[in-house]
Amino acid sequence: MVSRATCGTRCDRSPGPRRSPRSPSSRSRSASAPTRRSGTVTIDTTSVPPDKRYLEADWRLVMPGYFETMGVRLVAGRFFTDADGDRSEPSCIVDETMARAFWPSESAVGKRLKIGGPQSTSPWRTVLGVVGRVRYRTLEQPSRVAVYWPQLQRAWPAQTFVLRTAADPATLRTAAAREIQAVDPDQPVYAVRTMDEVMAASVARRRLATLLRA
Repeated sequence: MVSRATCGTRCDRSPGPRRSPRSPSSRSRSASAPTRRSGTVTIDTTSVPPDKRYLEADWRLVMPGYFETMGVRLVAGRFFTDADGDRSEPSCIVDETMARAFWPSESAVGKRLKIGGPQSTSPWRTVLGVVGRVRYRTLEQPSRVAVYWPQLQRAWPAQTFVLRTAADPATLRTAAAREIQAVDPDQPVYAVRTMDEVMAASVARRRLATLLRA
């Protein structure tokens, strides 16, 4: 069985380390910005009227390897790689719900969108890939459409590292902290959790309500 674990760090002195914690039992590892943000995104499309070409979407900054580590399905195109850095063309990945809404009869790969409303001066970003929809808020509540930016193009002052392992992920807590602090001994490591723990917390309120009604 392959399991996953997450841990957070705060990187006040730099945009964030590009090295992810490694351990002998980890199969893959990556990182993302620790918080999901949201805001307006404008789509470059003729499939919908002009007043429907912008929407509120969830944003997430991720490093190469994030989707593979988290088991997020690739629908079309490709995932981010180390080549998608600050010297490459601005890019993004969208989820399948957004792709179906704005490019219903054609591939979303190669299309463009930008942060902000129609008048935004943000650069247009080329869609590199389409991924499956992920429930980030709770397991019970569908998330809004999602856009992923390559973190190598948009630095963020904190990181959530993700590890995928064939062993018990709880055994990686100490090893992950040690690897992070080998890069920066003063780096705080917090909220080290397995994905089972993350999912259990998501349904904890409903579980308690069920027990109280029993």
